[in-house]
Amino acid sequence: EPQHAQAQFNHWRRAQRTALIQLGVAGISMMQAGMVAVGLYAGALQGLDAHWQSILRWITCLFSIPVIFYSSQPFYIGAWRALKLKKLSMDVSVSLALLLAFFASFYASWTQTGEVYFESIAMFAFILLSGRYIEQRARFRNFQQGSKGAQHLPLAALRATGQQEELVPVSQIKPGDRLIITAGEIFPCDGTVLSGESYAIESLISGES
Repeated sequence: EPQHAQAQFNHWRRAQRTALIQLGVAGISMMQAGMVAVGLYAGALQGLDAHWQSILRWITCLFSIPVIFYSSQPFYIGAWRALKLKKLSMDVSVSLALLLAFFASFYASWTQTGEVYFESIAMFAFILLSGRYIEQRARFRNFQQGSKGAQHLPLAALRATGQQEELVPVSQIKPGDRLIITAGEIFPCDGTVLSGESYAIESLISGES
C-alpha cells in the first residue's frame, strides 16, 4: 500500500539519520580520546607525574562516555533482543566487551592502578558502527528499489465474477480470482494466463528490456 510504503521509507530515513549521528559522535570521541591517549602513553614513558596521568585518564574517560551511552545503543538493543529470545549474537559479545572494558578502565582510573582502554573502546565502537552503517545503507538502497517497483503497481484491478466484472482494490485480490488485464495495463499480481496472449515488459523486475 502507498501509505505503508511511505511509512517504511520514513522509518528507514530516520534510522539512517540516527545511525549517521551515532557514527559521527563515535568518530569525534575516538579522535579526541586518541589524542589525549598519545599524551598519556608518551608521558608514562617520560616519567609524567602521577597527578597529570590521572587527569589525562579521566579526560579520555570523559570522551568515551558518549560512545558507551549513546553511539553503542544499537549493540545493546540487539543484545537485549537476542537474550530475550535466549540466543547469543554478535551484539551480545560486542556489548559485553564494550561495557566490561569501560568499567574496568573506570575502576583503574578511580584506583589509579592498572591500564585504561578508553580510546580503544571508542575506536572499536567506531569501526563496528562504520560496518553497520555501510550495511544499513546497502539495505536502504535495496528497499528504495523495491519501493519504486511497488509504486508502479495499479491501485485496482478488474475481477471477473461469473458473467460480471467488477473493479476491486488490489489489496482485496485473493488466490483463485480471475482478473481481466487489457492491453497496456500493468499486472497487479502474479498469476497464470487462462486465455489470450500478450507480451510483457519485465525491465522493472530484471533490469533488461
